[in-house]
This record gives sequence, structure tokens and C-alpha cells, in this order.
Amino acid sequence: MRIKTIFSIGSAIFAVATACSSAIADLTVVNKSVFDYSKMRINGQPVSQDQIKMIQGSLAGAGVGNTTSYYSGKRAKISTTGSTVLLDLSSNQMTILMAATKTYMTMPMNGGMFSNYTQGMQSSIKDLGQTKTILGHTAHLMKYYAKNALMTISGYVWVAPDLTEADSFQKMSQSNLTGLKGLAMKASVEVSSPSMFGALSTKTEVTSLSTDPVPTSTFDMPSDYKAMNMNGLK
Repeated sequence: MRIKTIFSIGSAIFAVATACSSAIADLTVVNKSVFDYSKMRINGQPVSQDQIKMIQGSLAGAGVGNTTSYYSGKRAKISTTGSTVLLDLSSNQMTILMAATKTYMTMPMNGGMFSNYTQGMQSSIKDLGQTKTILGHTAHLMKYYAKNALMTISGYVWVAPDLTEADSFQKMSQSNLTGLKGLAMKASVEVSSPSMFGALSTKTEVTSLSTDPVPTSTFDMPSDYKAMNMNGLK
């Protein structure tokens, strides 16, 4: 289903953008997200409960939702219930692992499907001058806005500028749409695309952080996964 594919990709970009965080030290981040589907539209109509279930499955498959992210050196891993994304700066590769089918697909971090949705994105960010301590880190409240021909992203985010472990991954994958630097500790964001899916709002919050060493085996490719049939994405 075309809307499912487009929305999965667009939402994946959005999720990484709001979880932005120079690979210097090891870092493990756990995020919790809540979605509001009330403004979503498919073929101009409000989404039904069955469609919401389909979208939720699509989001999980794209690695969106409650996630655990691992950063170490030039590698990163972003995991959720339905899928895992492996990022490698050395090879400039992004690999998406689908748990339900035990399949994977690999693409360049700065190209492929994701670049189609970030092309021409213009963004702005404003420091609102407010700070507060979240999980022991000073966070700054930012207002941000990004737009291209396909979608608009707007919202507020509390950013901890001292946590920069993922900045390099955002830059290489073209997924940091707003240019935020540091870890987004808390965010409230809306992604709007009237021609594709209407609008989706989400609230995301970091619930735990760890700077303990991340084992190198964390980033290994499972031996029982097979390459995905790309015709299924059309």
C-alpha cells in the first residue's frame, strides 16, 4: 500500500530527527513516544481504528516509537519492537532489520529512499532562553521548523548540548532536518503532509541514559536474516 510505505519512511526520518544527538564516547539512550492520530487522513478521510493499527505496525517496522539507541565510535543501533536500524559511518551504510520476516535492506546513509523525502528541506531553529535539568543534564528549550515540498515539521524540543554522540550519524544520513546539535531529551512535534497523510503529532521523552561501554557485538548482523525483496516496497 503506497501510503503505508511513504508514511513509514517519512516517519522514520522524523523519529531520527527528533532523537538527534562526533562519535566520541559510548552512549545508550531509551526513548518513550506517544502518537496522536486525530489529524491523520487517508484519501482525505479520517483514519479508522483498523487503519490506525496498520499505521502502528508500519511505524514499528520503521523503527519508530519506544526505542533504545546505542552509539559507539562510528557505529550506531536503533531498536524498537518491530525492527532495528544499524548505522555505520565507516561504510556510509544504513541497514534496516525487520524482525517479523527476518529480512533486511541496506542503503547509503546519505542517499537512497531517505534523500527523496529530505530533498530541498529548509529549516530554522530558535533558542527560547529557557533551561532545565533532565536526567542530570542541562537542557535548552528550542523551537524548530522545517519544510520542503512534501512535508512540514514543527515543534519544541529540550536539547542537552553536552550529549553529541549521534551528531555525525544525523549529518551523514541527512536525517537531522533542523540542525539541532545535542541529544533531544524531550520533544513535542507535528509532521504535516496534506498530500500524503494529513498530520501526525508525537511526544517523545528520554527515560534513561547510560555511558557504559557498548559491546561490539551489539552491532553485528544476525546470521539468520535474508535480504529483502525490494519489490515489496513499491
